[in-house]
Amino acid sequence: LTSAAVLGVETVKLVLSLLYIQFVEKKPLSSAVEFIKQDRRNTILMAVPATLYSIQMTMEYIALSNLDASVFSVLVQTKLLTTAGCAVIVLRRSIRKVQLISLFLLTIGVMLCNMKDGTSGEKQDAEMDTTKGI
Repeated sequence: LTSAAVLGVETVKLVLSLLYIQFVEKKPLSSAVEFIKQDRRNTILMAVPATLYSIQMTMEYIALSNLDASVFSVLVQTKLLTTAGCAVIVLRRSIRKVQLISLFLLTIGVMLCNMKDGTSGEKQDAEMDTTKGI
């Protein structure tokens, strides 16, 4: 079911992109194929992050089906923090003070929104597997 959802989303993106080329750019659909053939190197290079994105989306569907919504939203928030961390470490980019404060406040905000009311003993669905979700 998850791979079907990801495939459906990607198919809708492809159709909308082709409609944009045909109606807004006023070019034939064959121009997209020609562009891919002419710029083969960049097409192959772009296939790597596109494939990783599809895998990530599949994993997010699996996580969402196995985690509580609040836990899932906190985990998705860590994706933003990880991206910022990789930009600093791998790409050697600097983060301005305002950006750092924004990341911190965004993280705190998501955590505060997802805090439980203090009631313990909530039952988790039998179908949910937290370990599989994470």
